[in-house]
Amino acid sequence: MEISLKIKIYKNQQFSLSIEKHPEIAGVLNNLSNVLKAGCHNVIIKDQDEHFQITSFEGAATLSIIQTFIEVAYINFTGYEDTN
Repeated sequence: MEISLKIKIYKNQQFSLSIEKHPEIAGVLNNLSNVLKAGCHNVIIKDQDEHFQITSFEGAATLSIIQTFIEVAYINFTGYEDTN
């Protein structure tokens, strides 16, 4: 599966990630939304018609948000479970 991501990074440490919505990743986006709402401050989540947009105002959150999305998507699609 191919998922379109659009990343915008601004000089004031604002960062925006837009993820193209597909029915196959609806659960992944819901899980990501829940994780970010619980664990991140200064994050705005917009569930739009064609895109799911995450905006952060903390530069340090940028890689964490991208990493979380990729990990959740990978686990969801492959069924991978870390047994260690």
